[in-house]
Amino acid sequence: FHLMPTLVVYVAMLPVFSYINQFIVSENLQLNGTFFICIIVSLIAIIVETAYRLINDKKIKHGDIKIAFTPDEEVGRGTENFDVKYFNCDYAYTLDGGDIFTIEYENFNAASALVNVKGINIHPGSAKDKMVNAILLAKEFDDQLPSEEIPSKTEGYEGFHHLNDFNGDVENVNMFYIIRNHDEDILNRQIEDFKVAASKINEKYNGEFVNVTLKEAYKNMKEIIDKHPEVSHFRFSMEK
Repeated sequence: FHLMPTLVVYVAMLPVFSYINQFIVSENLQLNGTFFICIIVSLIAIIVETAYRLINDKKIKHGDIKIAFTPDEEVGRGTENFDVKYFNCDYAYTLDGGDIFTIEYENFNAASALVNVKGINIHPGSAKDKMVNAILLAKEFDDQLPSEEIPSKTEGYEGFHHLNDFNGDVENVNMFYIIRNHDEDILNRQIEDFKVAASKINEKYNGEFVNVTLKEAYKNMKEIIDKHPEVSHFRFSMEK
């Protein structure tokens, strides 16, 4: 590309050494560890080889190209201190897993919900009309959410909520959900579902038994990319 603006190839990597150590601790994960190392090494080799060719092949015309390796995903904690202003690039592409010859130009809007459920633990022999089982309340909470909006029943652009972690006992339960949707308005409706479910249970049992902490993770990049057709040009070239 002649007179191409500054382009940053933003490389997402997981924390290599700490993860490798975790993999090799257990014999059961030895194969997974080997596979993980192969992925990382292959990714680095491809990027370095590309840079080598761009530097040495004078027939390829281009502007400044910058490459950054980060300790984890582009939405991970490793980018919190990434100095975007200092890096000074016009456009950025993340090199990550995916199909060959494809460019991802849209993604889910993402949020998460941590649901804490408090119970009242009484000896079973004298629990009538006194015990509030947090496990059963947690199940009741989950039943309030749309049953068809889960990963095993959705595909493509269909959004979902996913109960990713559940732990606790009669007295206290924590549930962690991820919430995803390409449409931000629908995502906001999904978030509202969590608030409504908590409110219904607290009202039903006349107490603050359920508390929901909601956090926004990241947004659909398509909203920004659509404003910059010069970036999405690569997408159309790929599709052809």
